[in-house]
Amino acid sequence: YGLVHISTGDLLRSEVAAGTEIGNKAKEFMNAGRLVPDEIVTAMVAARLSCEDVKQKGWLLDGYPRSLAQAESLEKMQIRPDVYIVLDVC
Repeated sequence: YGLVHISTGDLLRSEVAAGTEIGNKAKEFMNAGRLVPDEIVTAMVAARLSCEDVKQKGWLLDGYPRSLAQAESLEKMQIRPDVYIVLDVC
C-alpha cells in the first residue's frame, strides 16, 4: 500500500545512534533496563508523523500505542488512526 512503516523500536535506536537530545534521554532509561517513558516515545512518534513523506504516503505505527495512555496521547494530538489492530500475545 506504500505506507510508511513507523516502528517505535527503530525510532528509539535511530535517535540514540544519532545522539539527539531525545535519544540521549531515552538511552538513560534503556541502559538502566527500564522502559522509556511515554512522553519520550510519544514525542518521537509525533515528530516522525509530522515528516513530509508520512503526510504524503500515510503511515503504519508498529509498537505504538502500547497502552491506553499512549492511545489517549494520540487523541490529544488529534492523530486518529483509521484502524487499530491489537495483537494480544500470551
